[in-house]
Amino acid sequence: MIIDKSKLPPSVRDFGLEAEEVWPKRVKPNPLNRLDQISILVKDVRAAIDYFGEAFGLAPFYLVDIHDQGLHEGVMSQYHLQIAFCEINDGIELELIQHISGNTPHVVHLREQGEGLFHLRFISDDIEADLEYLKTLGIDAIWDYEIAGKKVNAYLNSHIRFGVRSELVRPTEQLLKYVSKRAASGEKEQPELYKFT
Repeated sequence: MIIDKSKLPPSVRDFGLEAEEVWPKRVKPNPLNRLDQISILVKDVRAAIDYFGEAFGLAPFYLVDIHDQGLHEGVMSQYHLQIAFCEINDGIELELIQHISGNTPHVVHLREQGEGLFHLRFISDDIEADLEYLKTLGIDAIWDYEIAGKKVNAYLNSHIRFGVRSELVRPTEQLLKYVSKRAASGEKEQPELYKFT
């Protein structure tokens, strides 16, 4: 069998590793293979910015102060997060999250696992269909956000297997479409929640 070396993962291709090609028993029909964010939960976002800048040369970060409300574990509560974003590769960003207050999945993660990898975010063209499929595997949305009645993102309890949460997000074009529809309908805009600091 001839292997197309351009399709190999870089670590296998570049280091000439002898590797066995292994396929999962089942493969999702419409793969969620567009990773666009790696999220790390930290206790001090400014210290984390300094660390990732000094150690790995990542910069600049853009710090956002988020005050919002959300339903988590059946309880609606106000929450406050500080989040820093940095593009680390073409289209992939590093997200550093500091939980300030409120009932969110971040609190559970800090309590159970401490600081570290929080989630991998994948772009989903059809969040509702992907959530239905994932539900058949025992993976549920534990926290989500809607604009104009449409889910725009969803955190998943995928950490029940192998310890890593996932997030699904709609493509940017779809998000902008929902925001435009809401504005055109005259629906009252929500207060400004996301502020760059």
